[in-house]
Amino acid sequence: MRFQVLGPLTASVPLPSAAQPRRLLAVLLARAGQFVGRNTLVDELWPDGAPSSAAAIVQVTVSKLRKTLSPGLGAAEAGQRLRSGPRGYALAVEQGELDADDFLTLLSSGADDRAQRRRALERALACWRGDAFADVAGGPLLEAHKLWLEDRRSAALLQLVELELADGDGRAVVERLDPVVAARPADERFAARLASALGAVGHRESALEVLRRTRRALWEEAGVWPGEDLLAVYRRIAGTEWTTPGPPAQLPPAVPDFTGRAAELADVGRALRGPAPVVLHGAAGAGKSALAVQAAWRARRRFPDGQLSASLRGPDGTPADPATVLTGFLRLLGATPAELADRAGLTGLWHSYTADRRLLVLLEDATAEAQVRALLPSGPGCATLVTTRRELPGLCGGRPVPVRGLSTEDAWALLAAIVGERRLRAEPEATQRLLGHCAGLALAVRIVGAKLAARPHQRVAELAARLADDRRRLDELATGDLAVRTAVTSALRERPAADRRLLRLLAAFAGPIPDWSAAALLDCSVAEARDRLEALAAAHVLEPLGAADRPDGHLPDAAGEDAAGRPGTAIDRPDRRGEAARARRAAAADAPGGWGEAAADRPDGRGEAARARRAAAADWPGGWGEAAADRPDRRGESTPDRLGGRAQPRGAAQGNPCGHPRFAAEQADRAGGEPADRIERTDPASTRWLVPPFVRLVLAESPEPDAVALRRACETALVLAEHARGRTLSHLAKPDPAVLRRVSADPLAWAAEETGHLAAAVRVAGARGWHELTEPLADACTALAGTPWLGHAARAVSVLGLAAARRRRDPRAEAEKLYNLGSVHWQHGHARQARNYFVMAENRFRLLDDPQGTGAVLAALADVHLDGGDPRAAEAELREALDLLRDCGDRRGQAAAAAQLGSLAEDVGDVRRAVESFEVSMLLAGECDDGRRHDQAAKRYADVLRRHGGCDQAADLLTGALGGAVRTRERHWEAHVLRSLGDLHTEAGELGDGERCLTRSLRLFERIGHRHAAAYTHRSLAEARRRAGDPAGARWHLRVAMGVFRELGDRRGAGYALLSLGRTQADEGAGAEAERLLRTSADLFRELGFPLWELRALRELNAVSSQCPARDRTREVLTKIKT
Repeated sequence: MRFQVLGPLTASVPLPSAAQPRRLLAVLLARAGQFVGRNTLVDELWPDGAPSSAAAIVQVTVSKLRKTLSPGLGAAEAGQRLRSGPRGYALAVEQGELDADDFLTLLSSGADDRAQRRRALERALACWRGDAFADVAGGPLLEAHKLWLEDRRSAALLQLVELELADGDGRAVVERLDPVVAARPADERFAARLASALGAVGHRESALEVLRRTRRALWEEAGVWPGEDLLAVYRRIAGTEWTTPGPPAQLPPAVPDFTGRAAELADVGRALRGPAPVVLHGAAGAGKSALAVQAAWRARRRFPDGQLSASLRGPDGTPADPATVLTGFLRLLGATPAELADRAGLTGLWHSYTADRRLLVLLEDATAEAQVRALLPSGPGCATLVTTRRELPGLCGGRPVPVRGLSTEDAWALLAAIVGERRLRAEPEATQRLLGHCAGLALAVRIVGAKLAARPHQRVAELAARLADDRRRLDELATGDLAVRTAVTSALRERPAADRRLLRLLAAFAGPIPDWSAAALLDCSVAEARDRLEALAAAHVLEPLGAADRPDGHLPDAAGEDAAGRPGTAIDRPDRRGEAARARRAAAADAPGGWGEAAADRPDGRGEAARARRAAAADWPGGWGEAAADRPDRRGESTPDRLGGRAQPRGAAQGNPCGHPRFAAEQADRAGGEPADRIERTDPASTRWLVPPFVRLVLAESPEPDAVALRRACETALVLAEHARGRTLSHLAKPDPAVLRRVSADPLAWAAEETGHLAAAVRVAGARGWHELTEPLADACTALAGTPWLGHAARAVSVLGLAAARRRRDPRAEAEKLYNLGSVHWQHGHARQARNYFVMAENRFRLLDDPQGTGAVLAALADVHLDGGDPRAAEAELREALDLLRDCGDRRGQAAAAAQLGSLAEDVGDVRRAVESFEVSMLLAGECDDGRRHDQAAKRYADVLRRHGGCDQAADLLTGALGGAVRTRERHWEAHVLRSLGDLHTEAGELGDGERCLTRSLRLFERIGHRHAAAYTHRSLAEARRRAGDPAGARWHLRVAMGVFRELGDRRGAGYALLSLGRTQADEGAGAEAERLLRTSADLFRELGFPLWELRALRELNAVSSQCPARDRTREVLTKIKT
């Protein structure tokens, strides 16, 4: 039997191929003839942790090895090689059966005779076929044995080459050591012998190269310089000392509290492995130098010949002379004064000195490509790291690494490193506000950190409050010789006067600005403007924004981003109106009074369907429903704007939002039914640009920008907005034809993208008193987007429009603006202010004898009164609104009021009337081709169906509504539908899908600043968390929701939240607290006049109370509910 372990494990008999038996055999061979304990074998076979059956597996493996090594012999029979005993297992190996034993025997032989000793060592090394146990991975015992064998091998090799050198056999040493030193260049012992042998055979340069290579390897791997033995060999071969006392090490000290930037550090580290210059570019104060120094210190060991550093900008801001920088570098590398005297030859001398060196060159604050190009080293082993405020595209082969603003996490980490984590955790919200004011600028974060560190008594909230004032923020962001104003001003001074003028114009809009608006400011083509803007962006005094970056941009396809992998969810279902109608007919067959059967037939204006509609609508107030049912279906007809082109109440974004012919076609396409998760969004054709916050603050201290250019940009915005609505303003100059074509191609996409900028144009015009522009801009902005889309800008746009209308003394326009202001306040939960504006608007519309405007305002007032707990007043206002809207033929308005009446009917317990109202609302919306109103009614209808068991039909309705919201890019409406879808999934037990929809809804509401609607989504998320068994998460969401409801005085929302909180407490077994909360909720719903919700609260109350104290009250409430 023969075993070989000095290389891959082999034997004279076939060994198992599986890893476990080979590893076991290797361990036994490492302790040949000795017993190895069972626990030791377990540790060797499973070094990362053994399974519970490890002992049994060892026994089975031993049994297999016995059959291989001693076939036919039992475990206890004589001649069995693998023996077992109380101390474990032992493998019997005879003399000459193991190559490792042969190697060790040869090592100890021939000690008395030089020639015999050399032959014995040669034979010993010949036993090796590779690394010991090369194909077996072991545990601690086997790995230690491997190292011991390798150490003995190295000792034998060292003895052999010493004998060969003593015998003058240098060529044999070179052949033997060349592959060894190539594989282990940092081993000084072998490198010294190889260099000596090369020198002995006349290869002096090769010997010196071996020494240099070892020197580099020692520095890279261990950060040390050669020892005395290697230095002695160098002296003997080179005839001189390795005289350089040490390579230059000019790197600035690394920032001790440097944090974050992990991705950038990794990018720079990879890039520094090649000779191409690495260019870190970013805004002033972004932290480029700190990042560069940190990266340089991490990479310095790869550059044993030194690290050079220089600033390429003088103290006064003037660019440094490359020749002066080169002189300093060359002096450090050992250049003589005579060599440095020839300034014209400095570049060639620099290339000569760096050709064979491995240097790291750090060049900070570069201003131009030519400045850097003159300082690039020539050697392929060198690397250059450059920091600059502008991109350097002309630097051949440069590897750009952008240094952007700090993320919230990195900014927090940096501030915590300066002032301490505990201090920030004590005031987390104030810290977030403080970091928000720093806008991701590393210099700003460092300054506020230094201020807080120097004032341990100061609260974070106090400093955050001081920075909240734009007028003093730059004054606060200064400490010692650090100042944000200084850094930004220096960057702006590098730009020409024309660029600074353009930046002041862009900053006037205080938000993202499209390239077509910049073209208007510059009075040039869009292409020419884009070139100017790109140059500013390259200098990092302007930021180009993609769709995902824009604060007023749409979120990525929130409707379908998760749908592709979740078949069967409501989001996946296509919007097929025919299938939805069939589903309604099937679901409605058993409905009370046959309402569903009649309403399920979709409106076509002919035959039985028309008669069914008339029957369903016969009891509606004032007979308006019957009249509507008799009207023919005119889906292709366009409906003129109510006020001859002025903004309509509720915004013209209803149905055909812009009045543009393209919209009617899109609505017709949508009626054909396209899956909601396949709707594609059109990427914006124009880039948008943002003046960074601190650049804008510095520019605000400059003279007022050119009013002529600003007015031209506002006029262009108005022309394009009206063009999107299908209108032409002949008295104003036409913008770039390419922009007009873009608007015409997809006016809806253009409106969705440019809403924020149109609102900014309203502010610019209003601030400068251009009332003749302010009002039409405000009207167009509201008409294109609707107030929900405008978010926080809605109030400013409406106020400016109202002020302009009053200055023109136009009572009709004033009434419309009052209505818009009421809508803004209502959408943000300010019920009292909304009611005041609505009442003022109602009075003016009545004075104007305008039934359409009066009806729209009455419908809005009904919502306010309903949420305020006065359903009777709400119903009276809705009935009057319906009569007025019917008399003036406003079917869109009637559709909206009918949907409101449906919601009111459910609240007061009349479910049948609610269903009829929603069906008639959808009927009217379909007849006037108003897909948005149809979807709004469908969404409300779906909510009612969900609460009363019609989940399948609700899913179809919500899918269609979501498709419409995604297609028309209405973020606000999309968020509402997503919330209803989330509630539907939660109700159906699909908690993961529900939470995904609700989370996207919350993100959308927060993006547009709609805190009130977001609070309702928080309440829905609380229900989802409660059902998922997470009461703590549910309570957190409910606390957020209750805070908003209390702040805004929303008693309906508070009732919902109390009901959910009571359920949560009941789930946790807190019966007394649950009873109190549910009783409060029921009382609140009674005050509001919502018997259905009161009944839900009472049922929960009866479930947690053993006495059922609310049983009589429950029966009383049941009598109020009509099904």
